[in-house]
Amino acid sequence: MIWDTQATLDLVQKQFGRKQRDAAYVCVSSVNQRVRYAAFHYATIEAELNAFQTKLGDRHLFEVSHGADDEQEEHDYYEFMDRVGAHAVACVQSIHALEDLLSAMVYRCLNLDTIGAALDEHQLSLQKTVTRLGHDPKYAKVMSLLQSLQTDNSFAHVDALSNKAKHSAIVRPWISQDQTGTRADPLLFFFGEFERRGTPYPQVTFKDVLVPALAFVARTRTDIGIELTALLT
Repeated sequence: MIWDTQATLDLVQKQFGRKQRDAAYVCVSSVNQRVRYAAFHYATIEAELNAFQTKLGDRHLFEVSHGADDEQEEHDYYEFMDRVGAHAVACVQSIHALEDLLSAMVYRCLNLDTIGAALDEHQLSLQKTVTRLGHDPKYAKVMSLLQSLQTDNSFAHVDALSNKAKHSAIVRPWISQDQTGTRADPLLFFFGEFERRGTPYPQVTFKDVLVPALAFVARTRTDIGIELTALLT
């Protein structure tokens, strides 16, 4: 299904006025931007990997990473890994940011300042939005959609990756080359295993965590938007 953002914002204005529409617009726009940014960073990683695979040809990865006769080629390899790492962290952070941005979007579109004391942008969080939604049974579906961000496995892994990078250490990516000829992808990027607040997270390919996490938040964004339209109609 498609979410008509303009229709939602028009309904916000109809119910709560132009000022509230403007506040909601900023949130809606930021949610959509973050989804696009995450998709851009992931697509760039794929493009970098494909270009590197073409350049590598039939050679072993070790030849360019450690045993290159040409020092420039080894230098290029580590620059390539830095570029991919930067895009991986940016992709992770954009997906992670959607928890707060979606919560703010719901809060502003439904004008939840009318339930309790008004909150500014620095006070908003998923929990505070959910708490206010819990005051009215008609908000049960949108509340459930927001809470699903805390239970989806791929999103939880990305959330941990982002917080680990922010507060402790970047989980650096590493690249694996298939030498058996049995793997569909001869080159794959992995996030290494790590621990966050006592919870262990296994090593996982970029594809196996970023693709489903991005698909999940994009779908949740649309589902929430459609539900907001229904609530405001």
